[in-house]
Amino acid sequence: MDFPPYVPNAVRVSMARMLEGRDSWQAALESANATLTCLEQRRADDPHDDALRIEHAESVAHRDHLAAEVTCLQRLVHDARMRPAYARLVGALNADKQLSGFIDAAWAARMDYGKHRDRMKAADDLAREVAAAAGVLADLLRKAESFAGPMLPSEFFGIRSLLKNTEHDREDRDFHMWPGMRRYILGERDPRSTSADESLQLPDDEAPRKIEIRFVAPGEADALSPEEEQRNMLCYAWGTAPSMARIIATMQREALAYVPAESGAIGAALASRKRNRKTEYLRAFDALLSDVHHIDRTAEVINAMAITASVVLNDPDDAVTPGDVRSALIRKAT
Repeated sequence: MDFPPYVPNAVRVSMARMLEGRDSWQAALESANATLTCLEQRRADDPHDDALRIEHAESVAHRDHLAAEVTCLQRLVHDARMRPAYARLVGALNADKQLSGFIDAAWAARMDYGKHRDRMKAADDLAREVAAAAGVLADLLRKAESFAGPMLPSEFFGIRSLLKNTEHDREDRDFHMWPGMRRYILGERDPRSTSADESLQLPDDEAPRKIEIRFVAPGEADALSPEEEQRNMLCYAWGTAPSMARIIATMQREALAYVPAESGAIGAALASRKRNRKTEYLRAFDALLSDVHHIDRTAEVINAMAITASVVLNDPDDAVTPGDVRSALIRKAT
């Protein structure tokens, strides 16, 4: 791969790895194009196949995504606007790892933050719905507590009863594992083991044995095994668990208090409620530089960020200035 002379060697090495070879982005793009060509031929043979139409649309979207990534990487190497950016970086950064890290951050910060905003909004709406439903259910369960006993199912009141009587779907990978785990969690005996009660059961053709009842002083009782002690403790612990009404009320409280949030570069980009492609990108770019590559934002780095952001975003009507970078970082800090 040919590089302009102003591209630092560290960036050449990292870019060659990303754009050349079997596992590169360029190779992935070529594979996607080959797949798309095959799908287009199949659609020509059967234009009314809906499943094929959906597969083709997904393949086009995947190819376009890869093409955009490759084009962005190529701009970071070949776009003449990068020359002054590299000149500033070489003077400001004294390690090859930081030079390549700067370009990696510039590329990685380029993503569609609108999708993440939409997911956060959906999560917030769902939390509000859960809170409303949990509030209604908690109130009903509190009313049911006055009927505790044989009039209503124990599953209304105890999480232990719910666990004891709830199974996975047969298709679930834990369908066969759960019964054994449940017995352990609830402190129940394995039905395959012989308990003291089971040893008293006799075949139908035997006469009942005479049972002698003998009172034993506390100090003379047989010691329990560690397994039996643990099982007894688990049984006792479940008996002290809060009621279902209180557990559902906790769910309501947590749902009401929930505030959806992203972390890292995505969280930095979405720190503002307002959608702004340039500001989101600059905040994510800065977060990657600071948190991942440990690069200080000196005046030279900020100028290089502005130039590089203009190349990555590639919007001829909205070039990024050092002032834009500083403004984004100030709003992020506040």
